[in-house]
Amino acid sequence: MQKLINSVQNYAWGSHTALTELYGIANPDNLPMAELWMGAHPKSSSQIVDNSGTPRSLRDAIESDKATLLGAKVAERFGELPFLFKVLCAAQPLSIQVHPNKQASEIGFAKENAAGIPLDAAERNYKDPNHKPELVFALTPFLAMNAFREFAEIVTLLQPVADAHPAIAQFLAQPDAGHLSQLFASLLNMKGDEKAHALRVLQAALDSEQGEPWQTIRLIAEFYPDDSGLFSPAAAQRGQTESRRGDVPVCGNPARLPAGRGAGSDGQL
Repeated sequence: MQKLINSVQNYAWGSHTALTELYGIANPDNLPMAELWMGAHPKSSSQIVDNSGTPRSLRDAIESDKATLLGAKVAERFGELPFLFKVLCAAQPLSIQVHPNKQASEIGFAKENAAGIPLDAAERNYKDPNHKPELVFALTPFLAMNAFREFAEIVTLLQPVADAHPAIAQFLAQPDAGHLSQLFASLLNMKGDEKAHALRVLQAALDSEQGEPWQTIRLIAEFYPDDSGLFSPAAAQRGQTESRRGDVPVCGNPARLPAGRGAGSDGQL
């Protein structure tokens, strides 16, 4: 058995204290510590420490002796460590994400490589050619939105903001997959006066409506009051995973993680 030295991703939404409280990981610069990665991902591989105390990239170690470190069957099937273990510590709501399937990941990764987009570029979507099936296991209560509600429920929840955008009225008149897709795309791409009007209508609803999804919208608005994604809780399913329980988000479905800590490819759109 060899000791692992694991990398921390300092994304802005991360907690400054959770990894220290959970695992004693020091944070001398008081940076947000969003994700602890354990694995051999090319973006940020763990390191192993040999008997002499010398660290070495886990990815390089596996590459030099796949059969020994992975086992013959895994080495033959995957050729690399086939998962990335993450500990997520969200202190702020995350962005809406869609995890691509395997085919879309391979095509997107190849296209972005051909276009010369660096792996760490802000506009880069595909960080590797893998899909991202995942299991989230909650270490503390974990609030998340995953996939869409039933059409009839969305219709009911959107009634208080029916005048916010023409795409909402169109969906209410004809609630189907095509109009839901148009609705979601229209809201996320709002700009200028169109966006300002929609957010005013939403704020008026927040001043009078109680319960869900309005409480989740208020939570997100504390951090991102001008975000078009504030409408998403009215369309997305909300769930809270209690400590020591798991959940399995589905590739291809929109997901957003408003708060919590969990362990879970680095591919999301």
